[in-house]
Order: sequence, then structure tokens, then C-alpha cells
Amino acid sequence: MTTLVTGASGFIGPYLVDHLRRSGTELVLASRRPAPESAEPGVHQVQVNLDDPAWASDVMRRFRPDRIVHLAGLAFGRNDPLLVAPTFAANVKQSVELLEAALAADVNRVVMAGTFEEWDPRDEAHPNSPYAASKSAVTVYSQLFA
Repeated sequence: MTTLVTGASGFIGPYLVDHLRRSGTELVLASRRPAPESAEPGVHQVQVNLDDPAWASDVMRRFRPDRIVHLAGLAFGRNDPLLVAPTFAANVKQSVELLEAALAADVNRVVMAGTFEEWDPRDEAHPNSPYAASKSAVTVYSQLFA
């Protein structure tokens, strides 16, 4: 079993990676940061350019993961209109690219990280930041791929 973890060096990634290492699964750790060479058997570290639309397809073709845990993204808590475009690109666009590549590669399971800031459509309030709106959109798009 091979698990791809995006955002492996981010806020949550190292904790998940530590747990998965102990479980014995083969790991592909994708991050924007330069990837150090891993001497650990069954652990492949790869630096990805999430701005490149082909990043996800390239990783799928190279490593053929069975599962994906998608943690990568940008988290800005401010309600600033200037953050809409970068947050959309980093969270929505790149998540959809990953979902499309996973579908094409017949990946068995994809877990998308959410947040408590996601907007509940049953609530009259609107998302309180571009980050909250983007994570809400990712959840909706993910359900289209389920």
C-alpha cells in the first residue's frame, strides 16, 4: 500500500507522516519545500510545484499511490479581498487538479483536509475569509468526485 501525503512538511503533515511510518505503509511525501533525500526504506520525498497544473499527474504516474491524504494549502485567516486569488489557486485549483489526477489514476481513497472555518450552507452567515470560502469550495468539489 502506497500513501501520498501532500503538505507533508506543513503544520499537520509531520504528525500524520510519523503515524503512517509506524504503520508500515510506503510513503510518498510531497511538499513545496525542498525534499531532503530519505535514507529510510519505503519513504520517497518529492518537491512539487503546485503552480504547475501537471504536478498531480506527474506524481501519480511516478509513484502510483493507492491512497492520498491532501493537506497542502494556504491558510490566511484575514478577510482581505487581495487574498481571494492566491487562496483560490492554492486551495481550490490545486485540490481539483489532484482529484482529477487521482480519478484518472484510479486511486482507491482520497482524504481531503477540512477546517472548522468551512461555511455551512444551512447557516445564514457567509464565509468569514477567503480561506474559509476556499475550503468550503474544496469540500463541495470533493463530493463531486466521491
